[in-house]
Amino acid sequence: MTPNKEDYIKTIYKLGGKDEFVTNKAINQMLDLSAASTTEMLNKLVHDGTVEYIRYKGAKLTQKGIKVRSEEHTSELQSLSRI
Repeated sequence: MTPNKEDYIKTIYKLGGKDEFVTNKAINQMLDLSAASTTEMLNKLVHDGTVEYIRYKGAKLTQKGIKVRSEEHTSELQSLSRI
């Protein structure tokens, strides 16, 4: 998983995408990116199986996406505990 994909997953999670769909606009604003860039990445994440994406509705993490986010968060906490 690339750092860029991880950033999107983290952002979707922070915006409530574990439980509900998050709009592309909200993702764009949080990451300060264009709508085209966001749509392109969401399609890649759909292909990876980490995000469910519905046009005009937004994106939501799949169970695989939630697991990736949980593993990433655990890794971040372990890194912080070593400092």
